[in-house]
Amino acid sequence: MELRPSTNVLHFAFILTLGKVYAFNLDVKSPVIYDGPAESDLFGYTVATHSYNGQKWLLVGAPLSNVTSSNTQEALIKYGTVFKCEYKSGSKSCSEILMDHQTPKKEVHQLGNRTVTIEVEKKTEQWLGATLHSSGENGKVVTCAPRYTEAPFTSKEGMIDHRYIALIGRCFLMYGDLSIQREISPCKGRVGQPYGYCQAGTSAEFSAGGEDLLMGTVGFSSGKGGLAAYSLSAEKNIFSPTASLKIHAYMGYAISSGNFWSQKSTEFIGGAPRGNDMRGKVMMYAYTLDRNDIQIKSEILPPPGIKVGSYFGSTICVVDLNNDNFSDLLVGAPLASDSDEGRVFVYVNNEMGALDVQDPLGLVGDNIPYGQFGREIARVGDLNKDGFQDVAVGAPFEGNGAVYVYHGSRSGINPTYKQKLRGSSVDPGLRLFGSSLAGIVDMDSNGYPDIAVGAYGSNKAVLFRTRSIVNAEGEIQLSRNQIIVESDDNLCLLDGGKYYKCLNLSVCFSNKDKGAANFAGLGITYSVDLDRVKVVRGTNFFRRMFFLDENSGDKLHTINGVLNVTKRGGSQCTPPRTVYLKACNEKDNLADVASSLTFDLDFGLVEPCGSSLCPVLNDSLPTTHTAKAFFMKRCKNQKVCVPDLAVDGKVVLVGYDENRRFDNQLRLGLVKDLILQLTVSNKANDYAYYSKLVVKYPSSLSYQRTGDCEHDRRLDNDTQSQLSVICDVEKVALPGLSNKTFSIKFSAASVEEDISIIVTAKSQDLDANEKDNSKEFFIAVKYEADLEIKGYSKPDQVIYSGSVKTQEKVREFQEEIGPEIVQTIKVFNHGPSVVDWSQLTITVPKLLNKDDPESFLMYLLQVEVIGSGSCNAVVNPLNIKSVQLNESISTENSVKQRQTRDVKRLSCGEVGCQSFQCSLGRLRQGDKAEIKLTSRLWQNTLIKLDKSAVVELETIAQVQPPAKVTQPDVGNDAVTIILTAKPERPVAGKKSTPWWVYLVSVLGGVILLGIAVLILYKLGFFKRKNKSLELTPEELLPMKKV
Repeated sequence: MELRPSTNVLHFAFILTLGKVYAFNLDVKSPVIYDGPAESDLFGYTVATHSYNGQKWLLVGAPLSNVTSSNTQEALIKYGTVFKCEYKSGSKSCSEILMDHQTPKKEVHQLGNRTVTIEVEKKTEQWLGATLHSSGENGKVVTCAPRYTEAPFTSKEGMIDHRYIALIGRCFLMYGDLSIQREISPCKGRVGQPYGYCQAGTSAEFSAGGEDLLMGTVGFSSGKGGLAAYSLSAEKNIFSPTASLKIHAYMGYAISSGNFWSQKSTEFIGGAPRGNDMRGKVMMYAYTLDRNDIQIKSEILPPPGIKVGSYFGSTICVVDLNNDNFSDLLVGAPLASDSDEGRVFVYVNNEMGALDVQDPLGLVGDNIPYGQFGREIARVGDLNKDGFQDVAVGAPFEGNGAVYVYHGSRSGINPTYKQKLRGSSVDPGLRLFGSSLAGIVDMDSNGYPDIAVGAYGSNKAVLFRTRSIVNAEGEIQLSRNQIIVESDDNLCLLDGGKYYKCLNLSVCFSNKDKGAANFAGLGITYSVDLDRVKVVRGTNFFRRMFFLDENSGDKLHTINGVLNVTKRGGSQCTPPRTVYLKACNEKDNLADVASSLTFDLDFGLVEPCGSSLCPVLNDSLPTTHTAKAFFMKRCKNQKVCVPDLAVDGKVVLVGYDENRRFDNQLRLGLVKDLILQLTVSNKANDYAYYSKLVVKYPSSLSYQRTGDCEHDRRLDNDTQSQLSVICDVEKVALPGLSNKTFSIKFSAASVEEDISIIVTAKSQDLDANEKDNSKEFFIAVKYEADLEIKGYSKPDQVIYSGSVKTQEKVREFQEEIGPEIVQTIKVFNHGPSVVDWSQLTITVPKLLNKDDPESFLMYLLQVEVIGSGSCNAVVNPLNIKSVQLNESISTENSVKQRQTRDVKRLSCGEVGCQSFQCSLGRLRQGDKAEIKLTSRLWQNTLIKLDKSAVVELETIAQVQPPAKVTQPDVGNDAVTIILTAKPERPVAGKKSTPWWVYLVSVLGGVILLGIAVLILYKLGFFKRKNKSLELTPEELLPMKKV
């Protein structure tokens, strides 16, 4: 009899293929495509999803659209606007939201003998709709025109002077029903720097707490940029500081906010893509305690290797990826890599306010050249209902454009994208698909958030609905799972008079969906394949089982069917189907009675499903199931074998030097590999058939392949952080009273905590004594690291001068306080282990007199952490403003005409000091953390103390690693930074000497000389006393020659 497969296999294969094409649960078969109205231009430049009292809208910005004047009915060219597109079944209509349809404001002025009418604002190309944001269900909406311009009237010699045209920008705040609430323009009416070109509304978003509207002001203060926080209750604007920014940094190009330090605090995030010398940076801000000012909390620089011009910080997304109630951060660098492939960097909150980059290489999508992956990033809600927020990333220049969907996870984000939406697959006419993104709102009310994608290059926007997820589980139930070859039980007679061993099979499904949708009559299509593992080179010869076609009588190895599951929470099964085993006396007999019989189930959902949007199966649940039946083995004393397996072994720790071994402590940074040396014994007389060795190990270990072992296999009962290695003890069976040794090697390079490895030996039979089947190996981790701290002051000497000023004068500007000092503290990790969250305590001399709060010494203005970490310092407590003047600070070590004086050192034992702590992030071997303290010397205090005093001020910093870290050298854990303050002394002026002083001096000298000569004469100093020394006349004659 000829064996043939069922024709339904092709149908089932087609259904499974559909699942792969459409990836996961964003529906790409029937997206809703909205075309921009005829008068629109750049329709799709921005998108937002919004709902109010049950109404759902897709909001679309079209910043160069023409509108019609509401008072003159004339065409207003390129004013820009926002369209609202209702989501209704079969409806794709969009209508304009009426905001500002007035002609520009004009004023009448008299210039000499002429009366002129002048436009004092410019709305053409104001780019209204270039920024668009909705706070979500029943929330508010904001849209902005960042190029809105003011032109205040001025005149010069009877002529109109336009020197004061101000590109200030403005935003419109809307209620939930999309009616206009108010216009907000934080720089309006402020002529000249720093407000004149602030371009408010380049970006805009409501704060996480909903109390403020944040607006990016990229042109503020000569392009340094910044954030403007508008209090919705107090109706006032506060601008962020610009002290740490350079000209044209473009801070505020992207903004957002979140709960980074606690669930009760709200921090603002701003991107400056041209900051940090064109490499870009992101800064975190927060209100001061009185909410009257904004202060810098920390800054995030791009990972090493990011090139200049990558535009790091041009897009940011704040989202709680791992559901720990603390905000995480994604930062886009769309021009990163060699050919503008683009990257997105993920920073995960450590629940202490510090953000650690999850992977220095970032997310890359498919790494397509010139795709600009990361040009747009959006939080899109929990698409797959796993409890973690998901994000979408746009790459608008990848072909016609693409959008990548990433799922959040307990560790941050799954670096492999879950679904990719290609603009060319949705509509070949789409251009710049993915240039704008929005999510969160459930547009079709099926319990899942949906995604909107803008494609302004083709004047379109696309709404992708999220398909509901079905938690269906399938299994095969067998009437028995043991086959006794020698027994004549359970035989079935077929036509022709032959008996076959047989059993019954049923396919069962359960629908455990808890979503909002009601899947009445859910259809599941399935396929059951017998002995699939025995298919060799496409032939079915080695298959040991078959079904019998009820109509034709043909032998089938595969059957297909459809089961409608109508009840939730329970199981439904197909009627039993008989499975026949080949007879042992046939030509194509069983042959193999050692390996198990396998019954493989594959299933999917029936499509079309009778609904406009079909559900999908949960991809985290298996869509396959394998049932097994076993042959009874021959054993010495019983029909069932009873082996007695036992495991023993030891752990060997190997250093980076292969010849170096360590004790049972895993010394991080020194230990490279961990080797398990195992022995599996069978202490019984019966054989242990198909025995396995299962090694469960933490995912921080990396398995190195061994010949008989299958590595990194996740078992059903494995946790998220656990993997398994499965090793075959023997090909068939381990004989009784024998053993086998194994050596399994792991890389320990990623280990950070104590680890436990559990080794279990098992076979297909019940073991005689399971107590010794498992053995646990516990390996303690030891952290060893040498932290060193260094510090210096720039300058290290300053000169104080002048007279005592009033407190009001000193508090007027920071520059009135005294010289500026920047003290830098660096913490180095010399390894070998990584160190997390060291505590740095910094003590700064604050007050000369602890009881006098006005006797400042060093007035702390800013604490900046470069790298991962944060500080809790109180800075600028008097809120003294800066005029941002360039000042010259004297750093000479000495001054002419200065007398040597005693030096007075002021330490914390004598003066009042300010202490604060910094929590440092992860420091690997060779890493460093840097903290910069910016202060000013309060010279008023020193002048009052003693105008001639030379004072040394001590700043002390000490680092303390976590208790688990052992340090070989603690002598370098503290540093003292000395700042010397010297008074200024003027050089004394030169005076002329009177003439009589010279005369008296000369006369006095002559008199003294005369007296001395007289005394010497009286004493006989000028007379010869020894006459024998006089020469005779003969002696005076010349000598004669001999």
